[in-house]
Amino acid sequence: MSDRAMKLWMSLMPLMVLLAVSCSGGGDAADTDGDESESRKCVLDEDCLSNEFCALDNTCQPIQDPTDGDGTPADEDGDDSETPDGDDCAFLQFPDIMDFGSVPIGESTSKEVILVNTGSCNLEIGDVQFIDPHDDFSLENPPTWPYVIEPGYSLTLKVVFVPTSGYAANVPMQIASSADNARLATVLLQSDYKGVTSLETSLDALEFGNVFVGDPGVTLGLNICNGLLKADGNKAVKVSGIYLKYSDTVAHFDLDMDDEPSSQNPIFINPEECITVEATYEPTTETIWPAIHENYLVIVNDADTTENDKTEIYMAGSADSDSLYIYPNPIDFGAVDIDTQRAIQLTIQNRTPRDLVVENVQLGGQHCEEFTLYLGDYATPFTLLKDETINQIGIGYEPTNTGLDTGCVFTIQTDQQGAANTVQVNITGQGREPNLPPVAKVARYDNGPDIILPIDVAPGDNTRVTLYGDISNDPDGNYPLTYYWQLFKPGESNAGLDTNGAGIATFVVDWPGSVYTVELVVEDTEGAQSQAKTVQVRFGANEMITIDMQFSGDDEMNVDLIWLAPNGIPCSDNDMNSHRSCDMGAFGVSRVSNHTTRYAEGNRETITHESATDGSYKIQVRMTEDCSFRDPVLGICWSHDSSTATVKIILNQDTEPSWTKTATLGGVGEFFEWTINKVGGEWNAPTP
Repeated sequence: MSDRAMKLWMSLMPLMVLLAVSCSGGGDAADTDGDESESRKCVLDEDCLSNEFCALDNTCQPIQDPTDGDGTPADEDGDDSETPDGDDCAFLQFPDIMDFGSVPIGESTSKEVILVNTGSCNLEIGDVQFIDPHDDFSLENPPTWPYVIEPGYSLTLKVVFVPTSGYAANVPMQIASSADNARLATVLLQSDYKGVTSLETSLDALEFGNVFVGDPGVTLGLNICNGLLKADGNKAVKVSGIYLKYSDTVAHFDLDMDDEPSSQNPIFINPEECITVEATYEPTTETIWPAIHENYLVIVNDADTTENDKTEIYMAGSADSDSLYIYPNPIDFGAVDIDTQRAIQLTIQNRTPRDLVVENVQLGGQHCEEFTLYLGDYATPFTLLKDETINQIGIGYEPTNTGLDTGCVFTIQTDQQGAANTVQVNITGQGREPNLPPVAKVARYDNGPDIILPIDVAPGDNTRVTLYGDISNDPDGNYPLTYYWQLFKPGESNAGLDTNGAGIATFVVDWPGSVYTVELVVEDTEGAQSQAKTVQVRFGANEMITIDMQFSGDDEMNVDLIWLAPNGIPCSDNDMNSHRSCDMGAFGVSRVSNHTTRYAEGNRETITHESATDGSYKIQVRMTEDCSFRDPVLGICWSHDSSTATVKIILNQDTEPSWTKTATLGGVGEFFEWTINKVGGEWNAPTP
């Protein structure tokens, strides 16, 4: 038994009631061939032979085979019998290898491992564990340990495999049990890969251009990628080192990366994934053209396309104080939406001791079709005076496809002698799908639907209003969202919005008869903002008022009921629209009805007003016709003497009116009027 198995076995002892277990080895790996040499060193299982695994002491150890090679339990007493002898009565039958085949990264597959008790006694399974690296394997719904298998019965374990990297798996699953033939059984879980490895870099060379000594250094990013498709089951690229080749120019160059790989701790780059290294050129001494500072960035890797296990990226820069300088350097547009143009204005400075004639300004190299050069008034050739700086030349970038655009170079040629007559700056950009704005939504409760109608808060209810804006979403998935809330309240209110910058907002309504408006705008991580989402919260002591009028007289008599808002807008059956309602501006909407059965039948009209804001309202009853009989020959109308109108004022659909007013109208045109004020959300008694 290996050190690794022994450590697992000792960790499982408190969970089991088992017989004494013997195991071999303690410290150093045993010499298996008699030549007193140490076992082979390893980091991963693939560093060992197919019948070995990498133990905890980083040496290759043999995988114990609990069978005679035919899948049946091995004979332990030497009598060529494969059944238990003597007191041996708990016997475990298990597979020695489970092959999951080639599984693409991130996809899930499973295999069933069946454990059978072929003995005559109960067999106890103490625990099942995966030996590192084991993160890609798990048991689905394992039983509670310890688990007893009766003679002739079995236990089926469902092993789930979800590979996170593109390297072949070779993981032992160890089963601790009371079996007489296999106290610590091992099932080797394997998977393979197909295809080849390929390492790609976003730049073939890191050319930093001219950087003046003392200026901030120029930094270029280099993406190191596995260019193969993970869906094809391709394996990962192992990077075991990234460094600068020549020590004599290291002072001018610097590397920065999140994790520095080594042979002991390599970085694995899965298919379709990249790591980024930033290289900075910050010269400490000048160079005189055509001399330059040079070095190579070395990437040690095992890609099939790499010769001698190394990929080298050329690095070069100059620090000539008497030259032509271009800023920014490099010209990096970053991520830009496809079919959208972004422009960068360049600063060009003549630091030479004389006037320069600029003979040519151009773009050249790869992917330059995505970039546009703007010269302004500087048609070549033109003269750039000593110490002169211009900033009218610019470059535009309009990507037509998603992905990184590199390889285009901005070049200026002058009449200087030798190599100093050409100055180049690299241009990079990244096309991306247009960023769609997020959508602001607000719910009344956690994970509730988006609010469409106003919220009514009646007196006596909880006056604290909570709104959930975290149901807002972004179609591009650019999370987390940033929430911007605003509260618009009546001038008399002391309400304040409590958000803490989060997706939930609360406030307390404190002025009855008022409308509060809450507005939410959300912003994604790319800076795109949503349209404003508004929610109205209506708070009032008496939200609804109904004026119900009944008057005496026959069918030829008519009395009109008129409701006047504080702004003077009237509402009656003569003012209503086709929906039998009146729009009274800021004071709301009233509904008119000539048919009601709330009280006794008779001549009547009814007006209902909801969510009326504070103010002074008027109720009028006016006789408009009282013709009881019209002479068919003379056309004379014989009038009634009078009509009695009874007005009942009902609040919030109460069963009884709050106030009743009566008026006697003596003839056409005569009217009575009452004033009813709403103050602080409360209706006061009508006057007179």
